[in-house]
Amino acid sequence: MFWPPIWSRYWHTLRHLQAGQWSARLKRQLFRPKANTAPAPKRRQWETQRWQVGIAPPVSLLAPGRWRLLNEEHQLPSLTAIDPSLSHLWRYHVHYFDDLRAAEAPARSDLHRQWIETWLGECPPGTAIAWDPYPTSLRIVNWLKWAWQGGPLSPEAWQSLAVQTRWLEQDLEYHLLGNHLLANARALVFAGCAFGGEEGNRWLRTGLAIYRAQLPEQVLADGGHFELSPMYHAIVLEDLLDVWNLAQAAAPELPEFFHEVQGWEPRLQQMRAWLASMTHPDGTLAHFNDSTQGQSATTRELDDYAQRLGFAPLPPVSAAVTTLAASGYVRCQLGEAVLIVDAGKIGPDYIPGHAHADTLSFELSLGSVRALVNSGISCYGVSAQRLAQRGTAAHNTVVVNDADSSEVWSGFRVARRVAIPEFQVETLAPERICIRGAHDGYQRLQRGLLHRRQWTMEPGNLQVEDELTVPIRRALSHFRLGPAWRTLAATAPFRWQHGKTQLSCQLDYAAGSVGESEWYPGFGLAEPVSELRCTPTAAGWSQHWDWRLV
Repeated sequence: MFWPPIWSRYWHTLRHLQAGQWSARLKRQLFRPKANTAPAPKRRQWETQRWQVGIAPPVSLLAPGRWRLLNEEHQLPSLTAIDPSLSHLWRYHVHYFDDLRAAEAPARSDLHRQWIETWLGECPPGTAIAWDPYPTSLRIVNWLKWAWQGGPLSPEAWQSLAVQTRWLEQDLEYHLLGNHLLANARALVFAGCAFGGEEGNRWLRTGLAIYRAQLPEQVLADGGHFELSPMYHAIVLEDLLDVWNLAQAAAPELPEFFHEVQGWEPRLQQMRAWLASMTHPDGTLAHFNDSTQGQSATTRELDDYAQRLGFAPLPPVSAAVTTLAASGYVRCQLGEAVLIVDAGKIGPDYIPGHAHADTLSFELSLGSVRALVNSGISCYGVSAQRLAQRGTAAHNTVVVNDADSSEVWSGFRVARRVAIPEFQVETLAPERICIRGAHDGYQRLQRGLLHRRQWTMEPGNLQVEDELTVPIRRALSHFRLGPAWRTLAATAPFRWQHGKTQLSCQLDYAAGSVGESEWYPGFGLAEPVSELRCTPTAAGWSQHWDWRLV
């Protein structure tokens, strides 16, 4: 039976959704939350000064109505102003209220109080974007953190918090699941610790029940968050540390809550170690699956926060090989070189919204300088740029017949996606490590086609060997240099330099060319970089990377 491409794309996207997601989507179409403006439950009485201040995000509210978010600065005439030049994500951030906990927030208390009063006046229940479940979840937590840190939250704001929580309780994101549902759970737990009575107890129970059901699935056996995005892993980890922080603070009054959350300790330690393995020596995260800089706390900030909450310091990542088998990532560390490889799936089949077609890509750091990088991301939404940044060509791997290894489309969709039939890590000698992987993502183009890749790392060099198992029309390998590297030779043997370090590449059974590309270190940011493109002349070809001081 012939399926037109658009119907095939929809079928291969929708068939992976869980039954609960379908029913939740239907419910959202048929029923809208209703605002319950009954008086707020009585607030719980506990020593809020036991709450420890968490991680401060960058300052984002510069003046009344003026925000700097996602590296873009804009003045809004009102919180509900719709400016077509502003992305949906930018407008979402306005309603998070992250600036309430930014650096020097107490000194800007009057500005924050005015912001909250403006929001209360301009965003009644049901206002588009403002009352969507995700920004509502983040706002509830940020308002409560502000209040517990001494912010002057008015009686009207406390009343609104109860109304917002009741609204959220009717609109939990079971249609999406993943990190969104965990954010909903955190908001319910925070509200349940702020308010008592039957409602407050129910909110606390519901939030904890979500964690109880979701954490065993969403946190993999190696500690990684199952969406396989280092950035979203860091966001989830910070949220869980916040709940741990709250459980400690409210322990005398809510001992059952405290004892349940204490059981998370092994999982949180695993998550901390996983994140450390996915962090480059410069302290930034590897750019896999919608990861970029500036949108999550850094690994160092999260480690400091965990230690303030009583967790033991993590030892530095020093092992020559760290295999995160459940996630499909491998970290190799020999001397000054750190290699991070993605040889796994794109993420859970039913929630691939942050997945990229990046299977068998990798990143390399030399000392504190990123040498080979995936592109990162600079935008969300539906656009050609977003699609390109999710595509295979934006990553250090092989494109076949101008197609993506997994069929990414729209802003957050994936139709046909890779399976991983081969994955092996070997230590061939104390300082010789071999990683092998394969994916079948191009079998939709040619029956029986596998892309196999082998990385062999030794001190001072990395050999990358590729193989396509059946003949194809066209293949192209991409290798994007970090922004610090200056091209010395754009013909074979290819050479680049940063400071006193020279990086070179020799090709076997492939022709190469050096061109210009872009690297995206954050939303709204782009930096020009050099890119090596290799066209194979045989079914198997290789790239030999060497580095040395000059």
